[in-house]
Amino acid sequence: MKKLINLILVTLATIVLLQFLTGCNKNASAQDIHIVTVEESKAVLNEMIDYAANGNTEKLLIYGGAEVMMRHDLDLVGGFSSVPNEPPQIIDTYLIPQQSVKNSTSLGDRVLVLQGTNNFGCAYHTDFLVCWDPYSKKLVVSHPIYWTGMGVGTVDENGTGRTILTSPGK
Repeated sequence: MKKLINLILVTLATIVLLQFLTGCNKNASAQDIHIVTVEESKAVLNEMIDYAANGNTEKLLIYGGAEVMMRHDLDLVGGFSSVPNEPPQIIDTYLIPQQSVKNSTSLGDRVLVLQGTNNFGCAYHTDFLVCWDPYSKKLVVSHPIYWTGMGVGTVDENGTGRTILTSPGK
């Protein structure tokens, strides 16, 4: 039963991530387009590292993300006791190419590819996605729990997609 619940929650996380990817810059006009830089993404990640180290759930949500999914991600990796003692290594970074899906366009989303070891000694490899939200005019993240081991998915032109999830370290 617990496996079924976890499968359902991971499926919901996938749906939320796909919606996040296609909705970050929905119907953005030319003046709203903001290509997220590596430096901006690192600054957001450093804040997430600090908030996680201090067990600050509220602050982890200031860059967006659904609270229920963040709590699920946190439970999945073993709670705040699993927070890595060391910051992750950034082993790669890339922009997600422009995607037009139905009535939305995603532009300039940045991924930091992270790897490290959580406090339980489990290795993780995570795609940390940072987007620009043209409505709030601020950076947002899909999953603030950066040590989950989750990857970024792909979306086709019909709005359906395939998400790549790596195994969370627990």
